Amino acid sequence: MLTEKHKPKTTADIVSQNAVVETLKNWFVNWKPGNKALFFYGPPGCGKTSVINAFAKEHRLELIEMNASDYRTPDQIQKVAGSASTQSSLTGRKKLILIDEVDGLSKEESVSPLVNLIKNSKFPIVMTANDAWDLKIRALHEVSELTPLRKIMYSSIARRLKEIATQEKIIVDDSLIKSIAENSAGDLRAAINDLESLSSSFRERKASIFDAVRNVFKSENAKDAKTSLNSVSEDPEYAFWWIENNVMEEYKDPEDLAKAMRALALADLFRTRIRKQNWKMLGYFIDMMTAGTAIAKKQKYSSFVMYRPPEIIASMSRTKKMRALRKEACKKIGKSLHESSSTVNSVYLPFLKIISQNKSVAERFGLTDEEAEILKT
Repeated sequence: MLTEKHKPKTTADIVSQNAVVETLKNWFVNWKPGNKALFFYGPPGCGKTSVINAFAKEHRLELIEMNASDYRTPDQIQKVAGSASTQSSLTGRKKLILIDEVDGLSKEESVSPLVNLIKNSKFPIVMTANDAWDLKIRALHEVSELTPLRKIMYSSIARRLKEIATQEKIIVDDSLIKSIAENSAGDLRAAINDLESLSSSFRERKASIFDAVRNVFKSENAKDAKTSLNSVSEDPEYAFWWIENNVMEEYKDPEDLAKAMRALALADLFRTRIRKQNWKMLGYFIDMMTAGTAIAKKQKYSSFVMYRPPEIIASMSRTKKMRALRKEACKKIGKSLHESSSTVNSVYLPFLKIISQNKSVAERFGLTDEEAEILKT
C-alpha cells in the first residue's frame, strides 16, 4: 500500500509536525529512569506513530512497539511490556518503548499496570492516543507529558500527495489532488488511501479509455472510429467528455478542429435528448462523437499527445461533499414537509435560500451547520 511504501523514513519526511519532532528529541535526550513518559495525542492520520517510528530509525534505536488495544487485561500488559521495560537491549542499542492506542484499553483497571510500568521503567516510554481525555486513561496524565498533534493542513497534504503521485507516475490533476486533500479532514493517511483507490480504478479505466480515445483520433474511416468504444466498459457520456477535453490537443489544423467541434456539438445535442429518456438518440450520439470526430480531419496526426482526464470529472469530485450535504438537507426537509427530496431540491430550495439567514429555518428542519450553510449557496 502507498501508506506503507511512502511512510516517513526520517523525521525530515514528517509532514507539518516539526514542533512535535523537536519535543520528542528534547524529551528523549533528557530522559532518565523515573522521568515521565511522553504522551502523543491527536486525530487519526496526523502522524503520531509515524513521528516515533521515523525518530527511532533515524537514531538507530531498538523500538519495542505494542498496541494497547491488543492487550486488554492487566496481566497481558505486564507480561509483554514489563520485561521490555527492565531488560537491556540484546543489540546494545538504546531502547525506546512505544505503547500505541492507549485509549483502546477496555477497562480503567488496565491503566494501573501502565502507570507502574512508567514509574519503574529503565527505558523511555512514549504513548499515543486519539483521545487523551478518555476517562478510563486519566491516571496516565500524572505520569506523562501530554503533547498534542494537530490536524495536518490541507495544503501540506496536497503537497505530499503531489510528491507521491510524481514518484508513482500517477497522472492526476492538481484540482483533484486539492479535492482529496480538502476532503481528508486533516488525515494524511486517509488522503493517501483515497489517492491509491482513485489511481487504481483510474489506471484500469485509463488503459481502455486512452486506447479508445486514441483510436477515435487516429482512425481514418468512420467504421473503425465507431467500433473504438466497443471494448470500453465506461458509459458513452464518460468517453464523450474524454474526446471533448482532448480534441484541441490532437487536432492542430483550425479547419479540422472546427469540423470536429461541430460533430461534438451535435453529439452533445443528442446527449441532452437521451437524458430526457429518448434512447433512440444513443446511436446518433455515439456515431457523432466517434465517426464524426474522426472524419473531421483531412489526414491522421502522427504526433504523440498525452491525453488528459476531463475537467468535468475533477469538478464533480471537488463538489462531491457539497452535493452530499445538499442531498442530506433535502432529505431532512422533505421528511418534515412530506415531500420527496427531488421536489425539495427543485421547488422549495430556491425559496429556502432566500430565508436561510433566519437560524430558525435550520432548527425547524434539524439541519447541521454545514447543511444549513448549503442553503445559502
